[in-house]
Parts: sequence; C-alpha cells; structure tokens
Amino acid sequence: MKDVAILGGGIAGMATAARLQAAGLSTIVLEAHGRVGGCAGYFRKNGFSFDVGATTLVDFETGGVGGELLESIGMPAIDGEALPGYVAWMPDRTVTLYRDQNLWSRERLAKLGDTVAHQKLWKLLDQLASVFWEASRNGIRLPLQSARELLNSIHCIGLGNLHLSRYMLFSMGEILNMFSLREDRALCGLLGMLIEDTVHSTVDNAPLINAALGITIRGAGLTRHAGGMYGFWKRFVEHYKGSGGTLYLGCKIEHVQKSDQGFSITTSRGIFAAKQVVSALPLEITAAVAPDITERQLRPYLKRDECSLGGAAIIFLGVPESEVQGQTFTHHQLLQDYGRPLGDGNNMFISVSANGDQLSAPSGYRSVMISTHCALADW
Repeated sequence: MKDVAILGGGIAGMATAARLQAAGLSTIVLEAHGRVGGCAGYFRKNGFSFDVGATTLVDFETGGVGGELLESIGMPAIDGEALPGYVAWMPDRTVTLYRDQNLWSRERLAKLGDTVAHQKLWKLLDQLASVFWEASRNGIRLPLQSARELLNSIHCIGLGNLHLSRYMLFSMGEILNMFSLREDRALCGLLGMLIEDTVHSTVDNAPLINAALGITIRGAGLTRHAGGMYGFWKRFVEHYKGSGGTLYLGCKIEHVQKSDQGFSITTSRGIFAAKQVVSALPLEITAAVAPDITERQLRPYLKRDECSLGGAAIIFLGVPESEVQGQTFTHHQLLQDYGRPLGDGNNMFISVSANGDQLSAPSGYRSVMISTHCALADW
C-alpha cells in the first residue's frame, strides 16, 4: 500500500507526486493516457515531437514558481531556450509582446494607444502583476481556509500592498469599463486573446488579478525546453522514478472508494490501495469516479462551470527548415476578426521548435504546432 495515490499525470499530478516523494512519502501516479503531461503533454510521430496544449514553461527560472518546484524535489534546472516574447498578428496591426518590460511598455503605448486612460490601465495591471507574481513565488495559498493562511497571505503580499487585495472582487471587464476602454477593439482584442489562453475566460468575466497575471505571463519568463514538452517530461519522469515514485500509464480510473486502511482505487489495470488519494483530474471526472466521496462537495462548482467547458483543435506540421527560417520569434498569435468570438480559428497560437533542436525534429526540419480553442460539442 502506498502512502498517496495521485489520480492524473498532468502537470499538477506529477508535481504533487514529485513533491510528496521528495518529502519521504511513497507515491503512485495513475494516468489513463499513454503519456504524462495532460494539457501540457506531447505527441511523437516519425522523428518529430509536438507539444499538445502548453508549449512553454512559465517561471521556471531560479526564484520562480517552477524553479522552486525543481529545487524542492532536487531536480536540476531545465535545459531550455528563454523566449524573448512573441508576436501578435491582428486585423489592422502587429504587436510584439516583449518579455523585456521596458520594450513592452513602449510597444503597447505605441501600438494600442497612449491616452491617460491607457496609461492608468497598464499601470494598474503592472502593479497587480508585480505584487501577485511575487506573492505566488512566496507561497501564497488561495482560497483562504484558515486564520493561519490569512496571516501567510498578508506576509506574502506585504502590508504596503494590502490595499490591492480589494481588486480580488473586480473582473477585467469592470476595470475596462471604469477606464472607458471596453470599446477599444484593438486593446480588448489583444487582452481577450491573452486572457483566453492563460486564464481560459473572457475579457469581461475573467477575475482581474488572474487576468493581470495572465496578461503579463511573458515577464515571468517563458522557456521552451529542449525537445519541447517531450524533453521536459522525459527528464521529469526519470527524476520521479529515480526517487522511488511509481507511475502507471494506460491506467484509467474507474472507481474510488474508502476502505478500512484508506482508499481502494479500481482501474483498468487492477485495484490499487493507498492511505490517501489526491485527484488531479478534471472536476467532472473526479465526481464521476468518486461520487460517494466528492460529488456533493463538487456539485456547486460543476454547476457553475458547466457552460464554460471547452477544448482545442491542434494541427501538427513537420516542415523543412527553409519554411520558417529568418524569424526573430518562434511563437506567434493570430486574431483574424475583431467582430467574431474568439476560438474556432479566430485566435490561433503558432509555436515553432528551436533551430537545431533535434529532440523536436530531425536535422533540417522544425516542428510547428497551430492551435485554436473550440467548443466541445461539434467534436
């Protein structure tokens, strides 16, 4: 019997398992698919490796949220390319989303407007992002569930920044309306793309602080691992197994129930026992496989989110180097029409593997991934 069974081998499940294993607990990860990664997974074909979902690692440098994860589990720093930013191609303009804050500050005012209202909006977003990125790195825990966690959050945010916590009640749309910028098509078009890709919400409904973090995600540091997500997960899984962790792939969870010793997990590969269970599966799947334990507690959240579920369609291309060479940036975002809803081709993200990255593509070739969000029903 393991101390902890982790359901789902995505980034949350694998990070949880690696942390617990490093802390001295025995763990097992049960993953239904043939590879780990989940929404940050990968696909391999004919010598090419393609990212499925996320194409970059966020804040994995020393002192960052991801960097702290690697340090805590004793894993070396990642082997990757720090991206300088990416380019947003819009119906009437091109905007370079620089990682460098000074370059980005000049670019956004030059391309998206430099009125007093624009300047005030960006100042607020920068301030929120700076404070709450740092709070994330300091270990803030949300939502707050105890007085101790409240004190910890105050420490993470800092007394001088506590006034910013009032913005936890605001949405991005409310702030845009406050500055009379909601009808600025170019500004809202760009913000909408960034928010959809990072917060998975809309420019009107996204919580303001979440949106601020998503909009400024480049400043936190985007890194593409050598070999993309395949290269990252190859190293991560080797480290996890080397520390004594157990991973079962192709292991679909069918039912979870309490037992006298802890929990019994019925899967397509047999029954496993553990003293504790951590589910890193989507809420609706967690409720379905463990209805006696979780359904009642999860019901309000399932009802809240039932109209917000979605997916993505991805095209994978292996192309000759000559087709993509000469580009300063390897990542691009495309918006075709301000008047159409985002998704289904209107907001596409294009990622290209690094030149010479032979884990991603054979010599003389590059891997290209083109993705767009879409509703699930038609698929």
